[in-house]
Amino acid sequence: MAEVQYEMQERDRTGSPIVRIWLYGICTIEWMDPVTGEALSRPDLSRGGRDHAAAFSLLKLLLCQPQRRAHRDWIMEQFWPEGGRNAATHRLENIFSVLRKMVCHPVTGESLLRSFRGGKENGMIYQLAEASQLWLDTDAQAWNVEQAARMERFGDDAQPFWERAYALGKRGSFLPDDRYVDWAVQRRKEVEGYYRQTIHALARLYVARYGTAGASESLLVLRTYWQQYPKDEDALRLLMQVLSQQERYQEAVEYYDQLCDFLQEDDDQPDERTKDIAEYCRTKQIQYGSVAFSERGKQSQQHILAFPFPLAVQDTLEISHVLDGAFPLNTSRRAMLQQIVGWVGATAFSPQSSVNMNVSCSFSPSTSATVKRHSLQKISTETLNDFSQLTETCRSLSEGNELKTAERVLWSYLPQVETLAQVQSPYQKIAAAITSQVYVLAASLVGHHSDLQSRQSCSERAIWYAECAQDVELHVAALRQLAVTFDYLALPKNVLQTYQRALPHLKHVSPRLQACIYSALSGVYAQLQHEEEAHQFMGLAYEKYPEDKQNEPGYLRTINASYHTLILWDGLNHLELGQPLKAHNILQQIPTMGPTEQIPERIRVEFLNYQARALMAVGDLEQACAYIETAVEASTAIGSRKRFQESFAVFQQMKDVWPTEMRIHELRDLFLQRMINHME
Repeated sequence: MAEVQYEMQERDRTGSPIVRIWLYGICTIEWMDPVTGEALSRPDLSRGGRDHAAAFSLLKLLLCQPQRRAHRDWIMEQFWPEGGRNAATHRLENIFSVLRKMVCHPVTGESLLRSFRGGKENGMIYQLAEASQLWLDTDAQAWNVEQAARMERFGDDAQPFWERAYALGKRGSFLPDDRYVDWAVQRRKEVEGYYRQTIHALARLYVARYGTAGASESLLVLRTYWQQYPKDEDALRLLMQVLSQQERYQEAVEYYDQLCDFLQEDDDQPDERTKDIAEYCRTKQIQYGSVAFSERGKQSQQHILAFPFPLAVQDTLEISHVLDGAFPLNTSRRAMLQQIVGWVGATAFSPQSSVNMNVSCSFSPSTSATVKRHSLQKISTETLNDFSQLTETCRSLSEGNELKTAERVLWSYLPQVETLAQVQSPYQKIAAAITSQVYVLAASLVGHHSDLQSRQSCSERAIWYAECAQDVELHVAALRQLAVTFDYLALPKNVLQTYQRALPHLKHVSPRLQACIYSALSGVYAQLQHEEEAHQFMGLAYEKYPEDKQNEPGYLRTINASYHTLILWDGLNHLELGQPLKAHNILQQIPTMGPTEQIPERIRVEFLNYQARALMAVGDLEQACAYIETAVEASTAIGSRKRFQESFAVFQQMKDVWPTEMRIHELRDLFLQRMINHME
């Protein structure tokens, strides 16, 4: 409704412009049909020779000037300050001629550029058409900010105007390719001022009007803006205030530390008001968030552990079944498991013991103290190495057809290593890092039971312990797990916020993890139909991905930080943006029709389901059915309820596309048979 109201007001104010130009982000020109008002094709501004590029610069220069006009002599001073007048005059005439053709309407032939003399003593003046013919995003933004301020002054609803101003500004930086030219300086200050005013107004409005529910929208607006302008302390203070209201003190302090890093480059210090908020957050973090856990921390942990992951421990598998060869474990794995059993106790591997261990970690004063004293007596570097090796074994098990085995082993020792991470000792950071890695893996394992609430809890625990370990790489990997959980829950804004939390840390992590985050972020923007940002981050992902993958932590395989994931997101982006053929061609680069050491089985099934979606989009019934059949067989073999449900969801879409095809009926029978077998 607000958008319709805005469009009506825009038409009343400017009439029906025949061209629309955006200076935020990549400069874009869009011609309009003068009869229907519909958009025509956009010209490709990247083509052309030297004069074309110079004419494009002249267009942007004129758009930045008052009344969209400039004197010829002044223009020559901007472009050729050291050149001779005659040569500069001739060059500018050529550029002016090219620009006149560039701004000719493709249907009517009408040009939006004219030249005239300012007087007998004055030279030529160049001027672009006014707003009734040429719509400009920065002018529209300024108008919306003015209307919003007026609405607030008279006690009316300003939100639609603030939101429209924000939508115009968030496309990207103002003239990013002309950041240092003198002729854009004044206009840039004005535009950035309007955008800054919009950010502050909208962030405060969301919190004031919608309370806790509006805080998420406020954080999204503030975080996106501050990452673009990281030295804006006014915005950072507001961001930290909203975070502290949500008791997210650790995140607030992280942003403050990043500000200090930026200011240190200029030998500068934060404002005293910013320091005051940071000190408050640090104090609250110590009070509520120390590794020793206050009463509030205990309640939080009890809340998370209130879900003892029943789906993960329902199976009656005993450790003896693993060790006696019932599962295809190699000799080294079996020997290592036997060694660890001696430390954690063989009874820990029974289903009831696993549940009991989770309960014992819920910080009952008596049991917690007992477990901690017992753990401290046995803790050593060798013990922690054993836990680390066991985690690697669980990860290796999870990459094949042994998800249940991995789960059983993981839940047996997780409470013990987590206890070590909660006790102040020389080993605390190492134990916290291991615990975080275990929870990263646990998030994936419980996710295969479609237990997304537990997946979110595990991801949050992984983030917490990574922070305790002060391990940035692990912290970002855990954020990736949380973002994937929100993606499964169909919460794209939460996904975007989570990846935005990771962005400031990327300069401190491996190129492989950087590429993983960039590719996933591109996928979020594609889902939101922000094509420019999707292509931008996908390009960064390919650019960052390293050729050498040696000596990188194993948990990067858990979060699937692989080159195949880049290809997957690239293909899915085209699918989301309505380009199914491109999507299909890209996705076919991933080898999935048979098991491969390069791709874990649980990931291969996910890829198969996405490839089937692309095949459906291009109308290839036979191949789509073949991929779904393969996915169903593989998901059944590894025991992944989540992957099976994903296959079924694709099948439901295929049934709508081909309701009468025999192959669809065969697929239906396959799903029914698998469901019956599972019930038995």
